[in-house]
Amino acid sequence: AEDKPGYFSIVGGYGAVYYDGNLDNLDYGDGAFVGLGFPFSANKVAPKILRNAELSLGVFVNDFEIDGRDFTGPIVGRPVFVGLDYKLFSFVRLNAGAVFLEEDDGGDISLGDLDTSVRVRPFIGLSAKLNLSLSLDK
Repeated sequence: AEDKPGYFSIVGGYGAVYYDGNLDNLDYGDGAFVGLGFPFSANKVAPKILRNAELSLGVFVNDFEIDGRDFTGPIVGRPVFVGLDYKLFSFVRLNAGAVFLEEDDGGDISLGDLDTSVRVRPFIGLSAKLNLSLSLDK
């Protein structure tokens, strides 16, 4: 079998999550995040926009306090994000995507609340990335 090199990256940065309101009264949370980035294309002949873009998945390091309420996230107990990141400079990237939030009610959750407790909100951020390569069997 022939080895085909591949890579993904570790992404770390700082972002802000819009929750509610308008420019005069904005409710948002902000904090550090970490995740993994998966390139759309590593092929040198691919369009530059694809070579510079990645799909990123990860978590915010801390929960958010927004408008006096605490928000965690589903699955791992921290706000979870999925988004796109795009290279601005050599290793600085612009991130944009969606964050999945759950209001922290102190652990009092019932099965009937599961479908309404997760909220999806947009976020933006700046990050840096570290590429990790691995060998994939073809």
